[in-house]
Amino acid sequence: MKKFLTILKKLNPHIVIPILIVAALLGTVFFIAKWARGVDSEYDPDALEEGFEIEVLDRVYYVYPDNLAGHIPNETKKVLCFGNAPFADDRDSNDNLCNLMAKETGADIINLSIPDSYLSMGSPEGNIIDPLDYYTFYWLMCFAALDDTELLMNDYNTIARGTSEIGDQVVDYLSEIDLNTVDSIVLMYDASDYLIGRIKETPENVANPRTYCGNMFAGIELIQSLYPHIQIIIMSPTYAYAIDEDGNYISSDIIKVEGESLSSYAITQLNLCQVAEVTFIDNIYGTVHADNADMYLTDNVHLNVDGRKAVSTRFAEIFKATWDRYYERLESEK
Repeated sequence: MKKFLTILKKLNPHIVIPILIVAALLGTVFFIAKWARGVDSEYDPDALEEGFEIEVLDRVYYVYPDNLAGHIPNETKKVLCFGNAPFADDRDSNDNLCNLMAKETGADIINLSIPDSYLSMGSPEGNIIDPLDYYTFYWLMCFAALDDTELLMNDYNTIARGTSEIGDQVVDYLSEIDLNTVDSIVLMYDASDYLIGRIKETPENVANPRTYCGNMFAGIELIQSLYPHIQIIIMSPTYAYAIDEDGNYISSDIIKVEGESLSSYAITQLNLCQVAEVTFIDNIYGTVHADNADMYLTDNVHLNVDGRKAVSTRFAEIFKATWDRYYERLESEK
């Protein structure tokens, strides 16, 4: 710093002052641009033990008319939900998470979750050999978004058709859908990938579909490149317990599987959501966390009805706020 000041003193004041002004302006522009890309939801969890503080890591990107590339959203928002158990459990019940979300938001929510699926791929490098890989977010987005899926469907029919009845229904639905009719896509997978030690990420390739966070990011990139009007919301897994050799429930922050805690999966999701500028809802600290998990889980990972209601309420609050901002901006531009 002293060396820098000495150099400045030797320069002509008529040169120094403009340099400092330009630097200050650039700093201000950078700060404003960074701030405008997303905002904290300012959600304050209710169920906190006295003296215990949690920093909720929500990141909300509001919907604005100029974000929609000329697309006019549906009056009743059409929402596609992807994931595993959180959305798939009790699928036909009024207490199913997607059904609760539809009731709280008034949206037309299509439940495309597939039971016992994962966000990461199980096949080693090379061709897909694990049928469940087709049910990861990225590959489901390929069925929905790409114009020519003939070869992909042929491979699916050979390798995975018949593995899951619901999986077959989802793939067939997505192969026929027009994503121009969709307003939002919501993603939520539970802690299953963490519990079996699937790779969280490969830093040298953040869009590696074989990894947990890479598969999510690759799917986001695909949708944003072809259907930029679609609002994407990523919901982190809720808190879950790992199970030790004796069958005891142990905190997923203590037990590290392949060197990673469950919270590290969620934090990496958040980081990539900020890169892609999509909304991230933090369920692991903001909804079902270490302090209230016993109230909201049926076992080490699955949500009970109260847990689903808590997740649904959090989602509805943020979902409605993002669209309220859209209509406020639309009204102000008249």
